[in-house]
Amino acid sequence: MGRYVFIGLLFIIFFSCKDTGHKGSSKSDVDQKLYTLQGEGWKSKRVSHLAGDIQYRATQVPVEYYLLKSLQDNQDSITSLARDMANERIVEMEFEHFGKSDLLEQDFTGMDYDRSVSYMANTIQGDFMAVTQTGDTIPCSGVHFERHFKVSPFKRVILYFGGIPQQQPIQVIYNDRLFGNGIFKFSFDQQPFKS
Repeated sequence: MGRYVFIGLLFIIFFSCKDTGHKGSSKSDVDQKLYTLQGEGWKSKRVSHLAGDIQYRATQVPVEYYLLKSLQDNQDSITSLARDMANERIVEMEFEHFGKSDLLEQDFTGMDYDRSVSYMANTIQGDFMAVTQTGDTIPCSGVHFERHFKVSPFKRVILYFGGIPQQQPIQVIYNDRLFGNGIFKFSFDQQPFKS
């Protein structure tokens, strides 16, 4: 009985290590692509606004960058998903205080810290919309708050917009209810670079 288990294990190991001809990416290939995408040209231009001591920065990024980070070992899936998500837009939004103060403190938001974090993680989605060149208004379909736990001097949310025709420039409109600084418009007149 033990001999059959051993032979079975060898069989599994042999076939799991065998090259199936699938052209996946090696770790170094993925690292190189991430490095290339993170270089100077991997994002669209960054648009910034200043209100008081708070800087608001928005940057449109290619969908491929996030897919590559998530699906590093499956290049075929990345290509297929990128094609399926061609009408999606991802925008990084950063908020930074010039004095390096934590913007989620009550002094800035008027809320206790936990409520400010909850707002940034959930409610802020309703404060954003995208407007296409043809005048269509697209609500933000999702948001991801990157928690840095007071390590970095800025706060970042990743915004998702869907149903935007390819090659169409967008303008992201932000109604700042968190800090109470009004409406900001971030115009992206180019697509993010794809490698």
